Amino acid sequence: MHADRITREHLDALHGFLKKHTDQLLALHQVGTEEHRSALALETAVDMTRDDVHGSLTYDTDLDRDLESRRDAWNRLRRFALPWQDDPDFDTSRWPRAKYIPLRAAEERLPAQDRTVEGSRP
Repeated sequence: MHADRITREHLDALHGFLKKHTDQLLALHQVGTEEHRSALALETAVDMTRDDVHGSLTYDTDLDRDLESRRDAWNRLRRFALPWQDDPDFDTSRWPRAKYIPLRAAEERLPAQDRTVEGSRP
């Protein structure tokens, strides 16, 4: 999936999936234990990464650097979910790896006759 196709619905579903699991981990372990601290650290990382993607969607600029940042944050959030990929609720088709090819790079790959020169008519 291209980074510009990620929606809030994708984000909310993936984040909800992860929160379900981190909440379970936190509930299983007593506050102050290493296990609880580890689960809390994972939950914090998940929430911060979700915030990065959400911010990118909220302030969508379509600039290469912003779409690359969205791609990276989305893929990081996905990687947090990979240990649960055998869970029946894990949705590979809804949470694919994001990619983004900057427009300049895509144009460089086009044959010369497919490029339009600025100011010319196709």
